[in-house]
Parts: sequence; structure tokens; C-alpha cells
Amino acid sequence: MTLSTLKVVGGLTWLRNVSRLEIFRIARVLTRHIDARIGTVMPRNQISYVEFPATDVVAMKTFYGELFGWTFLDFGDDYAAVESGGLEAGINADPASRSKAPLVMLETSDITAMLTRVQTAGGTITVPIFQYPGGRRFHFVDPNGNELAVIQPDV
Repeated sequence: MTLSTLKVVGGLTWLRNVSRLEIFRIARVLTRHIDARIGTVMPRNQISYVEFPATDVVAMKTFYGELFGWTFLDFGDDYAAVESGGLEAGINADPASRSKAPLVMLETSDITAMLTRVQTAGGTITVPIFQYPGGRRFHFVDPNGNELAVIQPDV
């Protein structure tokens, strides 16, 4: 993080020399904590993560690292998180769980309510709600066959 100055003046927090991505991440963390304290249940419905399917994580890291200068954090041999891509992302080479195309994930604060909303709107649940390191998620396809996921991060 490039945070060089953080000071609170008159109830306002001033951040200097902080990248927009870091400000976004800080805001997301603070919002989650505030929501947890006041019991907000309104889903956010924002794109928060993209997962790229792969058969070779090392080749994908080399390609995107050289092409865009991205850096990665490895989670075993079959998953790597993108650390510097602007939007949180990952590379999934696990044959049991990788998607056929890049998987867009939308964040919600009430995954059960969102599952019902997806079904009511005409979406088809392809993977029911499951626990993963960091939260819960489910997958669905929209009326045109696009697969997406909804995630609810652990607070």
C-alpha cells in the first residue's frame, strides 16, 4: 500500500498518495464492517471479482505478468489471485471447479435473498450455495446462457 499519510481531522479521514485501487479496497472493508455493525441486509450487487479458467496457472501468470505487469499470490498449484489488475481476479486451474469462460462474480450482503431474486428473474442455478475460503457463493446462468456467480464474503 502506498499510504504515506492518514490523519483524522474534524471527523474526516484524509488519504494522501494512495492509489484509487487501495482507496476502493479500504472503502469496501470499511463498508463491510459498518454493514455488519448496523445489520444492513440490502445486497450491493457490484461486480467484485473475475475468475479466469486455465489449464496451466504458471503459463497464465507468465502471460498476464509480462503483458500487463500483474503480480500474483499463489494458493496451491491450481489457483493464483491477481494482486495488481485493478479489479480483484484469480486464475483457476482446478478441473473440478473451473468455469468454461471467465466467470464474473457479483458481491452481495445477503446471498440467500439474492439466490431467490436470481430464480425469480428467470436465472437458472447451476451450482447451489457453497462455502469457500473467504465466504459463500453460488453460480447461475442468465437467459442467454452466460454463467455468473454471486459471492457473500465473510465479514
